[in-house]
Amino acid sequence: AAHTGATVEPGLDPPFARRWEVDLGQPASYPVIADGRVFVVARNELDYGTQVYALAASDGRVVWRRSVLGSYYWAGIAYGDGKVFVVSFDGPIHALDAATGAVVWSREHSYWFSSEPTYADGVVYVNGGGSGGALLALDAATGAVRWSSIICCGSHSPPALAGGRLY
Repeated sequence: AAHTGATVEPGLDPPFARRWEVDLGQPASYPVIADGRVFVVARNELDYGTQVYALAASDGRVVWRRSVLGSYYWAGIAYGDGKVFVVSFDGPIHALDAATGAVVWSREHSYWFSSEPTYADGVVYVNGGGSGGALLALDAATGAVRWSSIICCGSHSPPALAGGRLY
């Protein structure tokens, strides 16, 4: 959640060796690894929008896949509370069940998104652009807006948390 680029996960120590490789047919996003799965986003081949994939961490097989609509080939993801949180440029914000890919909740908003969501302590933070921009804090269980704040230039910068502060 602090976006430090560091991890203390057991087993992620050098030297590294490739265990498996998967070709999703299109460019893929950064991985989010949790609960024995690797979650990635890949653009659609012909139409705007993306696909969110859950791959088995053990062998890379596709466990589930979910289409995400949007006006472009981008979506950002975060993980928390057994859910994958997904934002696309102008689509709704989704919470997907990490085990099955089923939609837990989906919320429309009047902002566009170009930065990934951030999850911490039962809250999903998203930075929306558009008319002035806004930072939204959503309840991870329901998608309800806990609070929002108008900010300048809310694009291309995921919220980061450190020392009890949100940046």
